Amino acid sequence: MRASAKYTVNGLDKAFVQGIAAKAYNDFVAQLRGAGYTVLTYNDIKDRDYVRSASRAAADGKWGVPTESSREGNNTFIVAAPSDAQQFEVGMMGVFWEFISRGKPKFEDATIMIPTYTIVAPNLQGEKAASYATISANVKASADMMLLNAYAPWMGKPKVRMGGGNHPGVLRNKAITISDNVGALSAVDTTSEAGNAVSGILGMLGGGGSIKSKTMEYTLNVDRIAYSAGALKGIAEFNAEVAKAAASAPQP
Repeated sequence: MRASAKYTVNGLDKAFVQGIAAKAYNDFVAQLRGAGYTVLTYNDIKDRDYVRSASRAAADGKWGVPTESSREGNNTFIVAAPSDAQQFEVGMMGVFWEFISRGKPKFEDATIMIPTYTIVAPNLQGEKAASYATISANVKASADMMLLNAYAPWMGKPKVRMGGGNHPGVLRNKAITISDNVGALSAVDTTSEAGNAVSGILGMLGGGGSIKSKTMEYTLNVDRIAYSAGALKGIAEFNAEVAKAAASAPQP
């Protein structure tokens, strides 16, 4: 029993994804200010020496922004910041790598906060069916958009812990659907009939039926309005969680 699927997404480009990141950033700032905090934006700190000298992540030649593989290795994510200048390198200490010196933050007058959101569309899920004669597997796909996870770690006060861990911040690690449809999804069945024929012969020789293999290739053609709206809806909801957590903690 085996099922596999590949998918590609059409309609994303550097300007579009950076535009979504910029709106997410502005919402994050607005919600923290609404919680009573004074917020220094990138424009306020960009001329500091340690900000100017911080390493920026290298852009992928195809996308114009960096990419990274999922932990499982089955997804390639494009990584968008509001601008090239804000695309800081992520090191061994995570997103704060460029702003730590001798274990302490380089910022002495502010708490560093760097939110990250992981969004996936389309949504692929495995399905299984079995009988004595046939064992089969399939992959169900939809044009849903999922917020896989989101986290906003920070260095300094307030001391709100992430998911029971030791790092201050707010974490959401449960995937949720944030839009039911963000584009047109098409599918091509790329199953090898020759491979299934060999499996069928081996099954007959063993007396246990056949083993079927299914492969699919999906393409999502993005509806930019729906895609942007879905992403920003999920992001704003998480930003509100962060603002609520920050508002409930004593300010430094």
